[in-house]
Amino acid sequence: MFYHPIFLLQKIIAPTMDSSGNSINVQWYIKNNGPGTLFSANIKDQIFISLNPLYNPIGNIDLLQKNYNTGELAPGDSSLQQAIVKLPEGFSGNYYIYIYTDSTNVVFENNKENNNITRNSGTYKYCVISLAGFTE
Repeated sequence: MFYHPIFLLQKIIAPTMDSSGNSINVQWYIKNNGPGTLFSANIKDQIFISLNPLYNPIGNIDLLQKNYNTGELAPGDSSLQQAIVKLPEGFSGNYYIYIYTDSTNVVFENNKENNNITRNSGTYKYCVISLAGFTE
């Protein structure tokens, strides 16, 4: 029997307020929530913001795509990733930060791909960023 890894996007850490045009540090944890070891994979994670509190690929604003090697992740192991992303210029209002881990589905997770996208807010997994309006 083949045991496969299952990615679980556990947590996103990001500021809750900032100004448009600034760069922010975004951190996220991926966990191997499956029974099999992930030995090494070159994956791509996408970071984007959206006005929508529920995931909908329409209207997302891409901030960054991060390519990296996962290294070995045994069942139950987690890995911390981070990136500096620049917030768009001239935006204001409440936006949600989303992470889509393994966005190109390099890691076979059988039928468990549905937990690869999330947003963060402490324990509720979303983060609202209030962007100050653009001023000249």
